[in-house]
Amino acid sequence: MSATASSSSSTCRSVWNQEMENVLIRLLVNEIRKGKRSANSFKSESWKTMTVRFNEECNVRFENPQLKTKYNQVNRSMITIILLCPLNEV
Repeated sequence: MSATASSSSSTCRSVWNQEMENVLIRLLVNEIRKGKRSANSFKSESWKTMTVRFNEECNVRFENPQLKTKYNQVNRSMITIILLCPLNEV
């Protein structure tokens, strides 16, 4: 699995596929289960650990901010889904 980046000026944008997103979600859940999440954010040691593992599993070279951005996107999507679907309909 590889990630490509499109460059515009001096910035590069990460391209995520579903498998990469699944790996990140699994890593996030593992850190939550270990108690490595504070009130609403992950501890910096967790981000470092997840970034290393993510890069190894996905064969990419992402940095913490890229994983954090994707986490925020996934988190917002889940909040939207929860708000749109009452629990009795899930």
